[in-house]
Amino acid sequence: MRMIDRSARRDRRHLLPVPLVALALLPWSLAGEQGRRVSWHRVEQGIRVEASIDSLAPPGSAFREQTPVRVRFRIVDTASGEAIPGLFPGGWMDRIPRSRAGGKDTCDDKVRAFLGGGLFGQAEVDLNVYYVLALNEDNTISVVDPLFGYGGSKLLDMVFLEAPGEDWVLDRADTRLYVTQPAVDRLAIVATDTWDIIASVPVGRTPVAVELSPDQRFAWVGTEADHDELGASGVSIVDALSGRLVAHLSTGTGPHQIVFSPDGAWALVSNGGSGTISLIDARTFKPVRNYEVGGAPVYGDWSTAAGVAYFADVSGAIHVIDPDREQAASRIGTQAGLTRLRFAPGGRLALAVNPVEDTVLVVDAARGRIVQTADVDKSPDQVAFSDELAYVRHGDSSLVYMIPLAEIGREGRPVPVIDFPGGQRPPRGGAPPSPADAIVQAVGQTAVLVANAADGVIYYYKEGMAAPMGDFNNYGRHPRAVEVVDRSLRETAPGTYETVATLGKPGAYDLVLYLDSPPRTECFRFEVNPDPDRPERRRPRVTVALAEDGVPVAGSRVGVDVTLVDAAGRPIETGAPTVLVALASGADQQRLIATSLGQGRYRAAFVPRRPGVYLAFVAAEEVGVAIHGIPPLTFTVEEEEQ
Repeated sequence: MRMIDRSARRDRRHLLPVPLVALALLPWSLAGEQGRRVSWHRVEQGIRVEASIDSLAPPGSAFREQTPVRVRFRIVDTASGEAIPGLFPGGWMDRIPRSRAGGKDTCDDKVRAFLGGGLFGQAEVDLNVYYVLALNEDNTISVVDPLFGYGGSKLLDMVFLEAPGEDWVLDRADTRLYVTQPAVDRLAIVATDTWDIIASVPVGRTPVAVELSPDQRFAWVGTEADHDELGASGVSIVDALSGRLVAHLSTGTGPHQIVFSPDGAWALVSNGGSGTISLIDARTFKPVRNYEVGGAPVYGDWSTAAGVAYFADVSGAIHVIDPDREQAASRIGTQAGLTRLRFAPGGRLALAVNPVEDTVLVVDAARGRIVQTADVDKSPDQVAFSDELAYVRHGDSSLVYMIPLAEIGREGRPVPVIDFPGGQRPPRGGAPPSPADAIVQAVGQTAVLVANAADGVIYYYKEGMAAPMGDFNNYGRHPRAVEVVDRSLRETAPGTYETVATLGKPGAYDLVLYLDSPPRTECFRFEVNPDPDRPERRRPRVTVALAEDGVPVAGSRVGVDVTLVDAAGRPIETGAPTVLVALASGADQQRLIATSLGQGRYRAAFVPRRPGVYLAFVAAEEVGVAIHGIPPLTFTVEEEEQ
C-alpha cells in the first residue's frame, strides 16, 4: 500500500504525546482454570485500572505463541466507585528483549515510540488496528493488515473456502464471519481470531443472501433453488453459535433479500421470482403472510424513522410494508430498473439506484414519496454511507460518486454530486458482482475502502481528497467485496474496553495501556510460552562451521563440521549428513558424506581445486533437514602459495 494515512483508524485523538505517568512494574498474577487468565489492578490518583488477559486457546495451550486471547481494561473512579465511560485507550503488547532491563521510564518511552510510529516504533502486537477482508473471485478471502510497518500492507492470512463466496455478514462483535457458497450449497462460519473455518453448514440449494438476526443468535440464508429434502426456494435459519440448521421455510422463488425489524420481531423476505414479500415471525420462525406485490421485489431496508420496510422492485416500484398493521403493502411508482435501496444514517432518507436509467432516487420515508433524483454515471449498482456522505459505485464506470447527506431530502432541489476515481477500470470487468458491499467505511470516520475487482485492488479514499490516497495489495486476486474487522480496544460496557488479539513470539512482554485523560501509562508484565508442537519448534537445530581456524587454501584439505541437536538441545545421532560444496558460481560441485565424531557432531572433508568464494549446503533427510532448508556456510578459499 502507498501513502496510507495512519489516521484511518477510528478517531484516536488521545494518541498524542502528553506528559506521562508511569508506575513500577508489579508481578503478574494467575487466576482462573489452569492459568487461563492473567490479571492485575492498580490505583493511582483516584483512578483504578483493572487489566486482564484471558486465553481463548484450547485447554493445555493457554498463553502459547500464536494463540488467541481477549484483552480487557476496566477504568474506575475510586471516589464514586463508578466506571469511567467514553475513554479512548491505546494498547499494545511489547516483547521485551533479554538485554533490556526494565526501569521507571521504560513504559513512558514505549508509549512515546508507539505514538510516534515509524519502523522502530512498532510493538509485537498492536491493539489499535483494524484488518481489511477481501471476498475474492476464487474460493479465498484475503486478510490484510493495512497499517503494517510504515507505509505498507501485509497479508496476514488467507481463508480457503470450499467454493467461491457470494455474500457475507460479520457479527456485531467482529468475531465471526458468515459466508454463503452457492456452488456447494453451504454456509461457512469463520472465526476471526484464528481465521479458521469452524463450521460448514448445508443450507439448501444455491444459498446467496445472508443476514444475522438483530440478537445475533441466528443466520438467515436465502436459497435460490428447490432442494429435494429441505423443500422449495426460501430461507434457511442457522444457529449462529453452534452452526446447526434449525429451520427451512419455503417462501417463493428467488432471488431473496432478508430485512429485519430492529427489535427482532419480524423478518421480511423478498421473493423476486414470485412477485411476493413474505412476513415471518422471527422469534418463532412461523410464516405470517405473503404480500402479493407483483413485479420483482429484491433489495430492501428498514426505515427506523418510519418503522416500516421498503423494497425496491426491478419492474418499477418501491413497496412499503408495515408488519404491525393488517393492510396491503403501499406502492411508490418509479421507472423500471431499480435494484439496491438503502437508508442513510437516521433512517428517514433512502437512496435507490437505477442502473438502467443511470439515476439515484432519494426517498423520504416521512413523506412516503420520492423527493429528489440525481443523474449519475454508467450503471450505478451499490450505495454505501459514511457519517457525512453517500457513496455510489458504478458497474460500468471507475468513478465513485459522493452525495453530501446534508443536501438530500430537500424536495425539488438538485442533488449535488462529487466524484473521485475508484480505480483504473470499471469494476464489472473483473468478476461477477457480489451482493456484498464493495465500499465500506474504514475504522475512522473520514475514510472508505473501495474494492475494484477489475484492478485487483482495494483503494483507500479519505474524504476531501481528489483521488484515493493509496491502495492495498490483494496479491493477484480480484476483490468482489470488502469488509473491515475492528481489532482496536472498544467499549463493551461502561468503563470496560476490550479486544481480541493473537499472541506473538515467546518471551517476556509488557501489556501497555495509555490514556490521555486522565493522563496514565501502565505496563503489566506477562510471559508468552513457546509452542512445542509448532513445526519450527520440532525442527532440529543445525550448526555448520569450518573445522580449522585460518583461511583455507586451494589444493589443501578443508574440513566442514556439522552439529545436529533436537529442539531440546540433545545431540542427534543419525545417518551421516550430506554436505554439498561448490563455488558461488555453481562450478566445482562436490557432494560429501560426513563422518560421525560423536555427540551429534559430524565432519566432511574436501580439497578445493581453485580459489574463490565457496558455499557449503547441508542435508540430513532422516531428521527433516533439506538441502536448502538452512542457510549455507559461506567461506573464501585463497590461492595456493607458490
